[in-house]
Amino acid sequence: MYAAWILLRLALLAVVVVYFVLYIITARRLHGRKVRRSTDIVFWAVVALAMIRVFARFTPLSGLTYRLILVLPGIAAGVGIPGLMSELTRLKADIGEPADANPERVRSPKLN
Repeated sequence: MYAAWILLRLALLAVVVVYFVLYIITARRLHGRKVRRSTDIVFWAVVALAMIRVFARFTPLSGLTYRLILVLPGIAAGVGIPGLMSELTRLKADIGEPADANPERVRSPKLN
């Protein structure tokens, strides 16, 4: 049972890392424009839960409470990833290049 918690913790840590990478990509694609408010709220919730996770290591807690604190940032990031993905797809639709932007670019043939 102990090994399962280690694997779960590492998997959810990977989810948090993916969330932060997606957030950075979304922020860079915006070029100073505002991200949706729900995306910002989830970002700060993940940051706060991650900080609680770091500081929980130094406090005496019961086993179940400590494990719950380890799992919560990953769950919050998992909830936030679809929001970031929809933000990225909306950005691609808004910022998409026109077809004649670069005439030297090789275009894929339309087969239908």
